[in-house]
Amino acid sequence: MLTKHILIASKVLTLGAIAMACPTNGFAQSESPDPASDASPYNSPATNASVDSLKIPVPATTNEEVPTILNSFAPVAGGWTAESVAAKAVTVAPSVDKEHASALYAESIARHTKGAFYPRVDLTMRYTRLGKVATPPLDFGGMSFPNPFPQILNHYATGVTATVPVSDLFLSILPSYRGAQAFANAARYKELVEKETVALRAREAYYRHAQTRAAKQVAQDGVRLLEAYVVDLESLVGAGVASKPDLSDARAQLAQAKVGLAQVQAGVQVTGVILRRMLNLPSDAELVLGEGLADSGSVRVPSSSNELLRQAMAQRPEVKALRAVVRGQKKLVKSKQAGGLPHLLLQGNVNYNNPNTRVIPLQDEFSTAWDINLLVTWSPNDYTTSKRESERAEFDVAKTEADLRALEDGLAIAAVSALSEYTTALQAISAAKEGVAAAEAGYRARRDLLAAGSASSTEVLNAETRLRRSQLELIDTHVNLRIAQAKLIHVVGEAAP
Repeated sequence: MLTKHILIASKVLTLGAIAMACPTNGFAQSESPDPASDASPYNSPATNASVDSLKIPVPATTNEEVPTILNSFAPVAGGWTAESVAAKAVTVAPSVDKEHASALYAESIARHTKGAFYPRVDLTMRYTRLGKVATPPLDFGGMSFPNPFPQILNHYATGVTATVPVSDLFLSILPSYRGAQAFANAARYKELVEKETVALRAREAYYRHAQTRAAKQVAQDGVRLLEAYVVDLESLVGAGVASKPDLSDARAQLAQAKVGLAQVQAGVQVTGVILRRMLNLPSDAELVLGEGLADSGSVRVPSSSNELLRQAMAQRPEVKALRAVVRGQKKLVKSKQAGGLPHLLLQGNVNYNNPNTRVIPLQDEFSTAWDINLLVTWSPNDYTTSKRESERAEFDVAKTEADLRALEDGLAIAAVSALSEYTTALQAISAAKEGVAAAEAGYRARRDLLAAGSASSTEVLNAETRLRRSQLELIDTHVNLRIAQAKLIHVVGEAAP
């Protein structure tokens, strides 16, 4: 959609109806609620804050003179820059908040997993009512005596049991804890991934908005100049110097130019809404751009795509996240495998019962007793469950490792693409500068020939059209360079402020 509006602006210029004017104009730095009511850039100094506001850096190795259109306007102090837009967007993006909540949840799970290192403590309280039974008499020396032991029918039992899973501490619990820590790290890296993505989208939205505003200004200039040209033609037709078909053609071109301007204005509105939504700004907030086209800037560009890929694999949070997931899944495999092994337990009990069965004869009173046990347990059911779950965990490891290899392939393509776009943008800037210089020279030559009576007004208009188109192309190439730079820093994981 944005590209469509920009191409429409170029179409407006190619209509061949832009009258003679000074070549050093620019687009307004801040948005105007009524674009059609803007003052002419040739008469109003208020427009001296525009094209330069894109802040597309000229490479430090380029010593050529910056064309007039790029340095005619100074950036607005305090205006939005691509860096400030990226920083703001990261702080207000709902997707970043979502990933942050997920990271906090993963960290909470890791903290709770640490509790498995402590002994398990169980508290019990029990009341039992026994039924009365017949007690046999005691026979001693051929004599029979009534049973002297009373039947205690109400039993009360309280107890504390502490269990230490000795073998599981090393074979299951420790791997599970380290796996949870790895998953928490992966969640934090995923938050960084989202920040990187939002920062890149914000920078692209910023430059696309600036690009459409440049197209809007050029289209407005074209409409104004066409209107002036039609007025002049009407006078010439009235004087019998120009023909009515020429006037009809000019009016048709003016109508087409107005349609094109309306479409470009729609593009400015769309990109403005996108940028405001990303910044969480009110719908009527003014967007003042604070970067300049002619400002020098640089990015650290690797010597080759292989070097760029090496940096990406070392720094991209997506890579770090997947590697952390692999580490966590491998720890989980160990933990699941330990579930099928025999378990060594150390268990201690303290009981406070009435009656205490260890006191003979039984007495209807509370007393304390304790014991320590060393247990070895194993269950064939646990073995089959452990086998199934560990195999599933191993499959998860294999899938994540495949995702990591696929990510490396994707980063390799992204590295080549980003480096190619950057190189192409640099070359396009040089060609666009030459195009502006040639168009300026052609325009001046046609204007001089017209003054000497050796050229027609149509030839001058065509020269002016080529000049305007070359200026717009120069702006576009600088915007493309800045977007290519944004993609370069995103490839290596440095887009988020």
